Amino acid sequence: MDPDEVESYVDLNRRWPATHPGLSEATQLTEDAAEMIAEWYYYAILELTRLDNFRADSSWVARVLGISTDEVNIALVRLCHLGLLVMEGDRWIDSSEGLIGSIGDFTQETIHRLWSRVRELALSSVHDHARINEHSSTTLAVNSNRLPEISEKIARFRGEVLELLQQDDEHDDVYRLEISLFPLTRIQPNMENGDG
Repeated sequence: MDPDEVESYVDLNRRWPATHPGLSEATQLTEDAAEMIAEWYYYAILELTRLDNFRADSSWVARVLGISTDEVNIALVRLCHLGLLVMEGDRWIDSSEGLIGSIGDFTQETIHRLWSRVRELALSSVHDHARINEHSSTTLAVNSNRLPEISEKIARFRGEVLELLQQDDEHDDVYRLEISLFPLTRIQPNMENGDG
């Protein structure tokens, strides 16, 4: 749903909760999706289920991800509610089918929370010399007209990396791939010289 539709359902739910029980469900789904986008560990839990040494145990997941058992349990409920995780006894099955989250339709607060947490994780990984991690950054001048082409190349690269890693039958760790392209200036595209 687009943000206007979501807001419409939320507004209706506030006004007529007793006469529109389905709206409460829509509100909960929206909150679950927003929370999943805002917290890095939701996708990490899904990816953990693919590990050869995975244990379907909240305490194990919490220890491996460095988060609380409560955070894991809340995430599990939300993932199941969204239909992205199926829990069958001692088997947890990722049913997201390679879902890639898009943050464009969520609030600035949600996006800020995600990026703050991911930045913290990246900074802490810099000091972990026992494991492979790659951090690089480049600042460059661009022709704004080429940005759609660059975005397509980034999406293609991300897809190629995912495809390469999905060819493996064995998995022993979970990593996060971050690729960002964002402006450092306040120059608007196609501004006339001297206006910016």
